Amino acid sequence: AKLWTYSRVASSKAIAPYVKTVRMGMPESGEDTFVIGDDVWKADVFQLLQTSSLSQTELHQSLLETTEKLRTITESDLGMVYLVDSVQNELFRLIDVNGKVELEEHWPVGRGSILAAYAAHSKEYILTDNVYGNVKYPKALDLNDVFIHSAVTVPVMSNDKEVKVVLEFARSNKKDVYTKDDVDVIVAVTASMGQAIYENEQCLAKLKRTSIIKHVVATVAKHTPSYETALAEIMLLVRFIMDAEKVAFFIIHVEGEFMYMDFYEETVKSKIIAIQRRVKLPEEDVVIRRTVNEKQVVNIKDKKQELPKNNIKYSGPPITASLCLPIIRHGEVAGVLQLINKNDGAYFNERDELMVQNFSVYLEFALNLITMDRSVEKVNSELAISQELLDYHFEPCDHDKKEIVKELGDPPDNFMTYAWFPKAEDLDKLGQLTLLMFEQTLGTLFMQNNNVTRFVLIVKKSYRQLPFHNYQHVLIATNTMANVIQRNKQIFTHLEKIALMIASICHDVDHRGYTNEYFKKVDHSLSRAYEDSYLENHHFDLTKVIMEHCKMCKYLSEEDYAKLLTDIKACIVSTDLDKFDTNRVKLIEKLKNKTFSWTNDECRALIKSLLMVGSDISYMTKPYFVVKSISEALYDELHNQGDLEKKMGMVPAPELNRDLKDKIPEYEVNFLNSVALPCFHLISQLVPNTTELFESCSFNREQWTEVLRSKNEDVWFPDEAFPE
Repeated sequence: AKLWTYSRVASSKAIAPYVKTVRMGMPESGEDTFVIGDDVWKADVFQLLQTSSLSQTELHQSLLETTEKLRTITESDLGMVYLVDSVQNELFRLIDVNGKVELEEHWPVGRGSILAAYAAHSKEYILTDNVYGNVKYPKALDLNDVFIHSAVTVPVMSNDKEVKVVLEFARSNKKDVYTKDDVDVIVAVTASMGQAIYENEQCLAKLKRTSIIKHVVATVAKHTPSYETALAEIMLLVRFIMDAEKVAFFIIHVEGEFMYMDFYEETVKSKIIAIQRRVKLPEEDVVIRRTVNEKQVVNIKDKKQELPKNNIKYSGPPITASLCLPIIRHGEVAGVLQLINKNDGAYFNERDELMVQNFSVYLEFALNLITMDRSVEKVNSELAISQELLDYHFEPCDHDKKEIVKELGDPPDNFMTYAWFPKAEDLDKLGQLTLLMFEQTLGTLFMQNNNVTRFVLIVKKSYRQLPFHNYQHVLIATNTMANVIQRNKQIFTHLEKIALMIASICHDVDHRGYTNEYFKKVDHSLSRAYEDSYLENHHFDLTKVIMEHCKMCKYLSEEDYAKLLTDIKACIVSTDLDKFDTNRVKLIEKLKNKTFSWTNDECRALIKSLLMVGSDISYMTKPYFVVKSISEALYDELHNQGDLEKKMGMVPAPELNRDLKDKIPEYEVNFLNSVALPCFHLISQLVPNTTELFESCSFNREQWTEVLRSKNEDVWFPDEAFPE
């Protein structure tokens, strides 16, 4: 039989003085053989499991087989194996009863007992020619055999200097007493055994830990929706391995002077259920409180000691033994595992205390998941409440509902042209004008299939009263987009038209009046919610919420609706000007390489992104006096941010510094040259019927330039502000 975890080379070195390796031809098994004296011993006896490990039963059987082989070699009349329990400090004799390994008796390790017990105590081999009459081992071999007189007893020690096994051989008075040579043979073999047994124990422990980890991971993966179910399975696993009758678990909550608990108990059907939640732990519950306070394992193994007392009524048998394991999180006890009663009726010993601590990390893992699960559940509940509040405040007021359904009459002059902008008399009709743009661009059927009126009212209400990023700004942007779409109906699919219109009207919804850079500087929650484009991502998320609230486009298939949302997000996020240059360069490269095609999805996405930026800044294509007024509102908003940054001890960027407001014309010319004109020039190259936007923007640059010239200031005219 294969024995222990040990290599052939190491085994050979251990018995080198007494064993020589001989290749016995090439036997069918292909095994090496060892020769001790005139006896042949197969290499299997020394090759101690390199690729697997022995179970406890297999190990015991191998010990008996090896001992029997040594008995034959040493010409002994008896060969016995003793197992040492270092925790209980006891010795057990191992016997074979009809092929079944059993433990016969046990003796205390130390003086005054049997010979093997004293050898385990002294950790030295004993060679004696008279086993009787010694005060160190008065019980001799504890056998009723008066003819035994000579014995060799050898303790087998492992790497941790613990005696694991004792081998004992004896001869009757009819044979010669043992010599030093006999001892040397036995000691040589046992030297290999100790190392092998130790490594086998380590291997078994590792396999058991691996098995536990696999079970825990599989359990958690299986029960992700309910981490309490995962905890239940881990608890049952611990109970099984620890051979306990029952298991319970307490999640501990400490609030000031009071201690509360959630109590989980195993029912008779081996299922864990939460018996009580948020129960105050009574003062008389000594064991649980002691475990929490001492932060260490508490083992009640003496029936005279005080057993658990609490207001929890355990189901099942009365408690006669209890072992409590604290689960530590962040330096405090967050949970307590309680094992109740051993199946064999005994108490939990020191070995159990050591073993149960191996499970603390897995229980902490499960506890962390439960805590996280409850936190997520709490956050979801809070979000649901917030959503109810949001839904309530989303509701448009009665006045707005009445106003938006009034007959509009004739639309404003030049309404569906690039030159239109809302005048003072239009301000009370912004909602109606929005509906008119949606109907003229997306059609009557779209209006009938969707509650566009409610959608527009909620979107309009969701814009803050800011100098620039307000509803008038997005109405100008949406009007520009509607004009582009209506002049190029054949270019865009109906789904793209919907995405462009919704993205345009919602691209600044709930704008806070501050830049992305500001949110990053102050570590605002928006900067932590998204990786980049904080405002733009927020605008999209709120757009999605409003669409869901109004059930917009719910007639679409699931696939088309998902595609619509993806398109809307891409369009809104593209209004982050930090992404403009990248998208613009990509388009220019495609034009230069003649790889641009309207049938290519990437090209279409880039065009839509370009149109979104163009619509967002299309106020710069309006008459100059309108552009000047809107620009002043923009810088008023930027200066408000700059003022706030100054109060916070920051140094605002020049454009945000109110003290530099005289430089606004210069900032405008720079923006026109670097962003606006390149954008509209590229649009005019790719999208038909859009040249007017570029021409109007160019005219306004000249107006701003004249302002600078009137101040005798240099003007930047880059030759390559936009491609020819």
